[in-house]
Amino acid sequence: WVTVSKDGGWVFLERYCARSDGYARIELDKHNSTSEDEILVYRSRVSEFRQMYKASYTSMPLGARVATARSPSSFENSFYFFVVSGQTPTGRNVISYRFHSKNGCDETIVLHSLFFAAYSLILAGALLVRRILVVKRKLHWTARMLSESVLLECFSKLFFVVAHGGTFRSHVFLSLVALSFHVASDTELVVLMFVLGRGVGVHLRKLDNRSRLEVAILGSTYFVSTTLASAWATLFAYNPAEHAFIWDTNAGVFLIVLRICAGLLFFKTTVRHDSSFSSYFRYFGTAW
Repeated sequence: WVTVSKDGGWVFLERYCARSDGYARIELDKHNSTSEDEILVYRSRVSEFRQMYKASYTSMPLGARVATARSPSSFENSFYFFVVSGQTPTGRNVISYRFHSKNGCDETIVLHSLFFAAYSLILAGALLVRRILVVKRKLHWTARMLSESVLLECFSKLFFVVAHGGTFRSHVFLSLVALSFHVASDTELVVLMFVLGRGVGVHLRKLDNRSRLEVAILGSTYFVSTTLASAWATLFAYNPAEHAFIWDTNAGVFLIVLRICAGLLFFKTTVRHDSSFSSYFRYFGTAW
């Protein structure tokens, strides 16, 4: 059961991206609702629904909101917003409900399941290569970092699949665990890219003390910034009634800017080395 609390008689519950064969159902807790509560369904774009969601009851009264709702007999390819409405716009409403859906066009569990399968194949290949390098005694620490990053990302996708469990709303604790694995994997891969960009494993055996300090500061800053922004976006910033994606939030924009800055810094560090590998790797890494 999910519990939401909001002032007024019009409370948003869920958003569902439907397909023609989609299915969605809202079940209210009888012990935490009244006979006056009515479930409303709106077919709308996120930008249009956001205007109604953020409007005050003065500019858009409760009756006007209820009048625009629809009761579809079947779903079409569109966004559907589920709202519970009472008979009065005053007071505080506390609603407990369960949401069931399938065959949605944005069901997160399907996406993360595909990613988990893909990363599992990549992990199998990475472990095979690592085993070959161990036998030949040529395993470099950069290869270990790569396999560790892939392993952490596999754990991240696995926890995401378990967290969502077939419903649109995820288990918050498991989502944060999955997010922690993802941030650790992403940071380790970013650090690895900068290390390789500086020539380690190509024409350098190891970094000098100054470069080590720079990479340590970069990795720490990137890890802390990504962790805080991702957690803020997951717990507070993202609202499906207002944002189509997590990147629409302020925290999401910050993550985009952070990646752009990291890409520009990576381009600057790799351009110092004059070799064919650095030339190709510079553009590939910056694009990634």
